[in-house]
Amino acid sequence: MPGTRIGPIAIALSFVAVFGAGLAVSIVAFGWDASHVGIAVGLALWVVRACTMGVLTSARGITVRSWLFTRTYLWDRVHGYNTEPYSGTLNGFGTSYDPVFRRRTRMLTLRVDRRWREFPSTICSRPTAKRIRDEVEGRLREHEPGRERIGGA
Repeated sequence: MPGTRIGPIAIALSFVAVFGAGLAVSIVAFGWDASHVGIAVGLALWVVRACTMGVLTSARGITVRSWLFTRTYLWDRVHGYNTEPYSGTLNGFGTSYDPVFRRRTRMLTLRVDRRWREFPSTICSRPTAKRIRDEVEGRLREHEPGRERIGGA
């Protein structure tokens, strides 16, 4: 879905810039060794994975690609959906209150079977969150007319 990769890519590039700068300083000071190669490969793989993340919808279901997992949920198992203020590693899973960050970022939540699932890896802007909600709503209505969005925000 357009825009669902921007958040993870921005996060990965920010961390890579910081750790990459530290790596560069270490390489200049001490030269290349196996640990430097390992760190450089790890940082590169992190950016590559960020580029593959996001939310994909199809007639069959919704796929969420996160940092470590890719999960697909069939539409008949999805009984609710929403976009909530982001709650993940970047803000201590919602324990630190930053009004600007909280106001501007969202993540997808789905009620799969009877359980609500949060997907912090779907961090996105409010306009992208609205596109995700609209797409999920349209797919659910195709699959089961009359199903409504459950939740606020």
